Amino acid sequence: MASATLALLGKELRSMLREPVVLLSILLPFIVYSSMAPFYGQLGEQVREAATLKGVRIAVADCGLDPAARLLVRAAAERLAAGNVSVTLVGGCNGTRLLLEGGYDVVVVLSGGLARLNATLYIRGSLETLVKTLNLPGAVASRLGQGLTGGNMTGNAYVYMNGRLYRLDQLTSLFNTAISMSYAALFVLFPAAAAGASLVGAEREERTLEVLLSLPVPRRSIALSKALTAIVIAGLTAVSALAGLLNALRGAGFQLRVLDFYGVDGLAVYGAALLSEALFAISLAMIAGLFASTMRGAQAAASIAVMPAIIPPLMLLSGVQVSAALAAVPYMAVLLASLSPLTGVAAAAVAALLQAVEAAVALALLVRLLGSEAAVAGPETVRRLSRLLRRGR
Repeated sequence: MASATLALLGKELRSMLREPVVLLSILLPFIVYSSMAPFYGQLGEQVREAATLKGVRIAVADCGLDPAARLLVRAAAERLAAGNVSVTLVGGCNGTRLLLEGGYDVVVVLSGGLARLNATLYIRGSLETLVKTLNLPGAVASRLGQGLTGGNMTGNAYVYMNGRLYRLDQLTSLFNTAISMSYAALFVLFPAAAAGASLVGAEREERTLEVLLSLPVPRRSIALSKALTAIVIAGLTAVSALAGLLNALRGAGFQLRVLDFYGVDGLAVYGAALLSEALFAISLAMIAGLFASTMRGAQAAASIAVMPAIIPPLMLLSGVQVSAALAAVPYMAVLLASLSPLTGVAAAAVAALLQAVEAAVALALLVRLLGSEAAVAGPETVRRLSRLLRRGR
């Protein structure tokens, strides 16, 4: 029995590994995940900079402290400055104005006395250093608070970003929601690409593709019908997966506060971005599937089409500048739509429109290939190319 199993295993592996598309789908995750090393490095650097307050300019504002508390605050600030942290003692109670006019990264407004010392933190935030921004209040409160009270300070924290003042908990919730919505796109993209590739692979494996192409039916109708079928299947799969996930998260007490941050226009742009990205992924998967000789090979094409979609959320986490300039990059539309409460709906709408244009181009290329020799001889073309490459070595 063991020898028969090994023999069948060898047969199945040879069958799969003869498919160049399968080999590419095996290698692609290594290439994509290896390319993420700089993103993770940037993410770790932001966390380290926040913890050490590296490069952070801090202003400690006296807002009516009593004399004893003022002396204690001065001593705590001097101790912090001795640790190579930039600390300036100022007067005033308007933390936002001090933040903007003084050019500081953090303003700590202190009031009251030794019996009751009130502290309010104001942080200058940016999308490029959002992870560092979210970690700064705790680091500042801990370092400064040790000199004031022997423990962590308590008080409110606010982040000024994109011309708006956010409570720290509000910004944290918005950030988590945006990341979740960005990753949620994968619930649609992977099933969409897999379904599109399978529709092509099934026709190839059952030898009905040539028959289908011989019918008096426009090639664009064939391509569009398969793409729409894949979108419907992906949509149903995504609804099922998200419903189950939300039920699980609700049981753990975690809630996505989508309606707190996104209006009707924001959700509409997010839906348009998701639809355009799904159509783009489906078209790419079907194009790659044309060059596979079996359904398994065609299904492997789905990972080739969708794997790059993992990169944009990591760009946000790692601090790579996410702006309207990246709107034309494939798979950026959903990320910009997820960030629309911070960056504006206009940039997300432009990205969704550009992604729709890219999807239309990919679909047009698929239609053209369906009318060419590649629709019939695609796998053989890849095999000939593979033989030439091996002969060249």
